[in-house]
Parts: sequence; structure tokens; C-alpha cells
Amino acid sequence: MILRPLFLSRVGCLLGLIVFPFFADQFYIQFASKVLIMAILASSLNLLVGYTGLVSLGHAAFYGLAGYAIAIATTQYAITGFWINLFVSLTVTSIIGFFIGALVIRTRGIYFIMVTLAFAQLLFFIFHDTDIAGGSDGIYIYQIPQVTFFGYNALNLSNPTEFYFLSLIIFILVIFSIDKITKSLFGQVISGIKINESRVESLGFQAKYYKLTCFVISSFIAALAGFLAALQFGLVNPDM
Repeated sequence: MILRPLFLSRVGCLLGLIVFPFFADQFYIQFASKVLIMAILASSLNLLVGYTGLVSLGHAAFYGLAGYAIAIATTQYAITGFWINLFVSLTVTSIIGFFIGALVIRTRGIYFIMVTLAFAQLLFFIFHDTDIAGGSDGIYIYQIPQVTFFGYNALNLSNPTEFYFLSLIIFILVIFSIDKITKSLFGQVISGIKINESRVESLGFQAKYYKLTCFVISSFIAALAGFLAALQFGLVNPDM
């Protein structure tokens, strides 16, 4: 009985999000898509900061890396498939997230904050001051990949309404996945790390591996947001 009002409110919110694009103008549909993308990015950061206690000022780097990955893949390597672009963006970002995470989890407190900021600034200036992907002007995505299943075009991402529904589906999957993660043993351990890392280690858990895993998962989810943002705007630049 206690959970019923919460359940009903969630169902009501979901129904509202589903019917929203059928009554809204194109501007508001595009704006709502951007809000969903930012909510995915915020959820990824919340997993890292809110649950694990790892305050990162460099999280936008993974958001940007995923956008650059799809932009470079489509323009420089003519990779036009949606699924292969998604795989490339998430894989590249997760691998870089793993190596950055393996370095930054060696630090704590203010040092962790400053090191994550340093890596973010490093990546920013790599793309800003070199010709890897258009420098400070960025790079355009001229051909937006379409979602296909067995050769059938399931979603036309140039259509704001269809793009909105893709963003909504990914947002729901992210929220559901984070909920399952935080309620699992893994989630209990990372919550314990936030409260008292030494006590968690005294119970036999290797805190550094849990923190690294959480860092990579968080970068993976941030990459989803960056991938969607690149598709929506058709442009990726350092300022974004």
C-alpha cells in the first residue's frame, strides 16, 4: 500500500512522456529530447558521485568523446550504420574511461577531483587545438544513421518525434539499469565505499576494483548521452 502511490505516479509520468509528442510543437519535442539526454548524463554522474562518492569534474569528457567518435566514424570512415556507430562510440569511450579510471582511482578527495578535471581539460585541448576533428569549429555529421532491424528502417532519426522516442527508450533503460545496479550487492558495496571505504575493505571487498567498475559504467552511460546529442545536433565541437 505504501508503494502504490509511488508506482502510480511513475506510471502517470511515463504515460505523460509517451503522449507528449502527439500534442506538442516541434520545438518543444526537440527541447524535451535534449532534456532526456541531459537526464541520462546526469544519471551517469549520479551513479559515480551520488552512490560511490567519487566527485568527478571531468565527466563531460566521456559525453564529448562519444560524440566525436560517431562524428569521426561517419565523416572520415563513412560508417553509416546506426548499430555499428553506437558500438564504436560506446566501446571507444568505455576503453578510454577504463584507462583514465585506472589512474584516477589511485587518488582520493580533492586530488581525485583535480585529476579528473585535468584529464577533461587535456581531452578538450586535444580536440580544440589540433585538426583531429575540425579544431575549435568542430565537425558536422552530414548523414544521420538510421535505426534498422533486418534491413527495415525502424526509426528515422531526422524526425524529431521518432528521435524523441529513441531518447525516451534509452532513458528508461538507463534508469531501470541503474536502479537494478544500486539494489544489487555491487550497489551495496559502492554505497559502503562512499560511507567508509576502509570498513568495506575490512569486509574482504577490493574497493579499487568496485570504484573502477563504477567509473567505467558511468562513462558508458555518459557515452550514450553524448551519442544521442551528436545525433540530435548533427555537430560536435569542444564547447559542447
